[in-house]
Amino acid sequence: MGCTVLLAGCASMSEGECRRADWFERGLGDGRSGTLPSRVQSHREACAKAGVEPDEARWQAGWSEGVKSYCTPNSAWNQGLRNLPYQGACARLDEPTFLRYHRAGQMVHRARQELTQNGVAMARLEEELKKATKDEDRRRLREELQRAERERTRLTALLLTLELAGPPK
Repeated sequence: MGCTVLLAGCASMSEGECRRADWFERGLGDGRSGTLPSRVQSHREACAKAGVEPDEARWQAGWSEGVKSYCTPNSAWNQGLRNLPYQGACARLDEPTFLRYHRAGQMVHRARQELTQNGVAMARLEEELKKATKDEDRRRLREELQRAERERTRLTALLLTLELAGPPK
């Protein structure tokens, strides 16, 4: 029973979804989310239990339409900003452009994370400085805080530059 529940949780579709499926719409959604064309095989396996065979031609037609809206510079940028992986869905379209904006978005994501970490480190250093009782400790903490402030300035400038690499509005 535990395995059945576990396997059902991993299926691409429930039995009810298989029985009610509009295969064009399912393909459209899969394409819009950047899944690979092989995703229909997961649906085939999930729906076999329900005795339903996916209409692969309709699914493929929907996927082909949906993937066009996924494989855009704006989509790539947003996927990168959220640090979502690219799985190769745009190989038949303009993949180099998609990859350029996806990577640029990921770089912005990483710079934002570093800036956040820098802010946490600065807050920690400021708290330590308030509690420091020795002159040597206060001097060391001020130097670390200055380095952290320089790093924040560098990261802020980097982030502004990276954000300019986004797709045209």
